[in-house]
Amino acid sequence: MTARSSERVNLFIKNQSSGAVVSFDVEAPKPKQGKPTDRDIIVEGRTAEWVLERPTKPGSKELLTLPDYGATIFYACNAAARTGDIWEEQQLERARLIKLKDWDRPSNGATVSTPVRLSESSLLLCYQGNVP
Repeated sequence: MTARSSERVNLFIKNQSSGAVVSFDVEAPKPKQGKPTDRDIIVEGRTAEWVLERPTKPGSKELLTLPDYGATIFYACNAAARTGDIWEEQQLERARLIKLKDWDRPSNGATVSTPVRLSESSLLLCYQGNVP
């Protein structure tokens, strides 16, 4: 993701297995009226994410069960922050790792995906009991 302005970002998504790539620009939703509020979306460019997402039913917004993906490695993860014309690369040593919990199951709040930091530029995502 590249923050192009306070209202526009460019998303670049690549399937590492197939090599398929898509890139497109998205505008942040506009304030309903007047000045932006805390609820309005303003692009700040302060975060980067490596996401293993829960799929949706094709053609709808209905979430499907997160499949048991075993363990997946995200490697060569980095982000860059720009100050003026200078880009500074950031690594994962300061990244906040987030566990994914499933609130739709009878055991509400059960952890279904756990991140493990492997190095300054790689993560291991583990489905439920697959944590080493």
